[in-house]
Amino acid sequence: MREEKNILVLGASGTMGQRIVKLLANELPHARLIAASRNKNKAGDIEFRRLELSDPGTFTAALRNIDVLIHAAGPYDHDPTELVSACLSHGVYYIDLAEDLTFISRVTEAANNQVEPRAGAITGCSTVPGLVSVLSQRFDKLETLSAVRVYLNLGSRNAVSPGLFYSLLRPIGRRLNHVICFRHLVQRIHQDGKRRRYGPYPAPFLDGVQIKNKYFPVTFHVGFDRHYLTLGLKLASFLIPKLSNSALKRLCRYVLPLANALRLLGTREGHLVVEAIDSDATVIDYLEIVAKDEGLDIPAAQAVWATKALLDQEKKTKTAPGPINLNELVTMEDALEWITRHGYAVYKRL
Repeated sequence: MREEKNILVLGASGTMGQRIVKLLANELPHARLIAASRNKNKAGDIEFRRLELSDPGTFTAALRNIDVLIHAAGPYDHDPTELVSACLSHGVYYIDLAEDLTFISRVTEAANNQVEPRAGAITGCSTVPGLVSVLSQRFDKLETLSAVRVYLNLGSRNAVSPGLFYSLLRPIGRRLNHVICFRHLVQRIHQDGKRRRYGPYPAPFLDGVQIKNKYFPVTFHVGFDRHYLTLGLKLASFLIPKLSNSALKRLCRYVLPLANALRLLGTREGHLVVEAIDSDATVIDYLEIVAKDEGLDIPAAQAVWATKALLDQEKKTKTAPGPINLNELVTMEDALEWITRHGYAVYKRL
């Protein structure tokens, strides 16, 4: 049996992929990191294997002797079924950072439908839904808990790729139950006294957030550290629904230079708030994480946490093949310990 663990990072040269590779190198220094993409020139300084999402014929060779595949090549707007099936049938654990409900549903379905899977699939290992699911376990003893409400505020000085830009914009203007994504803004005062505006955004949870054996509905709001950006998304909610996916991707490429120029006016500070709500819409408990800098390391970290747990034989044997939730591998206490150890502030109700 191989002692060295091999981790394949699909999209290792991207905004999130680079952060994942850096964190993996620090957290798992003895693991062998391999970049996967269709273009060797994007692999950087680490070993490369060709894997093209549109060509399943490249999967088997790329997955040979791999323990974990981390799919960080967004936007997640393709069908992942064949890649997930290939991973699980080859005994390779599959992880992604998807925040798109359709993609998450397809990964879960592929893992559920796999005949005699030899490994498992963990989808949504990003801030939402992954970290939110883990942090929500804090609310497991609240008898009056009715729902979970989430606010994610993004620092506009952080690097943005065309894929991340497209993923952010695609839902803008779509109907979410009784509201339209980003059509109406709300204001929130954070624990450090800063005011931020937010727009409603799709919550990428299949059945809500699971706390113990029960599912609770989730409402999700997104905003930026600069009000004009949040207001700009409100205005965009009237235009973007009229664009096809291909037209929006072209628009993202054209607008990206302007977005990168505006980064100079922003900050790197980000906020994540997870609130427990009762039936009267009253906040009965909360957690807030504030990242003054390097906030994008937080969504990258969940894939690293999951990888470490899956390579830990004791934790690995506690998970059944097929779909795996991040909160089956990572406890709230472990997540908060990592977050505070890396210099992020945590506020919570005492």
